[in-house]
Amino acid sequence: MLNRALIVCLCIVAGLSSTVRSTYGGPYKLLVNGSFVNGLRGWTSEGLVYLEQGYGSISQTIERQDLSLFLELSYEVCTVFRIVGSPTSYARSIITYHVADAQGRVEEFTVVGKRHEELGGGFPNFQSVRIDLRELFHKSIGLDQTYSLRKVKVALELGFHIFAPFVSSAYFKNVSLKRCNPAKLVVQQHHNELVDRTELFATVANSGDLDASNLIVRLDVSADLQVVSQPVIFQRSLLEGRSSWQVSWIVSARSSGSYPITIHAMADQAEAQLSALVPVRAPQPVTTQTTIQTVTSIQAVTTRVMTLSIELLVLIVLAVGVIVAVVVYTYSNQRKRRS
Repeated sequence: MLNRALIVCLCIVAGLSSTVRSTYGGPYKLLVNGSFVNGLRGWTSEGLVYLEQGYGSISQTIERQDLSLFLELSYEVCTVFRIVGSPTSYARSIITYHVADAQGRVEEFTVVGKRHEELGGGFPNFQSVRIDLRELFHKSIGLDQTYSLRKVKVALELGFHIFAPFVSSAYFKNVSLKRCNPAKLVVQQHHNELVDRTELFATVANSGDLDASNLIVRLDVSADLQVVSQPVIFQRSLLEGRSSWQVSWIVSARSSGSYPITIHAMADQAEAQLSALVPVRAPQPVTTQTTIQTVTSIQAVTTRVMTLSIELLVLIVLAVGVIVAVVVYTYSNQRKRRS
């Protein structure tokens, strides 16, 4: 029995790419240890193959709340089938979708990502494979508008049709499954009401995984509202996926009230807008108050000057009186001496 049993070799080649998941901008990496630098950690493997049946495979299942059908699978593969002219062996990628329909019923669909069949070939001659899984789902299963993805399984396997060559090998490396949600813009606003104007803030978020290019943010106001800050239109060449950008304006009005505003955010890939009512206080008149203060100040100065003048006059009178008294006293003493 053992001499009839054959082992088909599924080989994993460690790549040099980083194993760190992308957490800011760009497609979101979902697989663990896709470069195999940590061996088969995170993968489930099966490797025994018997005559005329069986396979060798590795697989990984991803179950997340934020999954979507916008997925891209990529890897590098090299097959070595020794029997030239006899296509008995193959390697392939298998994707299993667990989706829920509009009524919440969960269904399972399995499709072949790509099949690799060679009659022979050199080693190591790797070819790069990239598969748009949303397009594959659409072609193989149907429209995806009514489905939400709950779980997805990716498997890479080596098998054969009727009789396995003595040595058949498939080498995989740099396996990656990425969520590639398209750019989607979301606009939020808040404001800070000042004494005679309002500061308006707009936050534009790209909730997709892919970047939004040539972003323009514009504020539209009614005729009764004025934008007193510059610029009115903001531009940015790139807004990365899963990132946000905040801009602000200062607006004023002749009379206090709530005024309609509309914020537009437009990029090459998406657009969004937000309409709201913003309270604005009108400037308060201050001319009369200033005049009263000025008149009050002049009256205070005048009163002070008059008070000082009276005090000075009293001092002069007292001084003159003292001088006269001294003169009279001196003159009287002189007359007494003469007599």
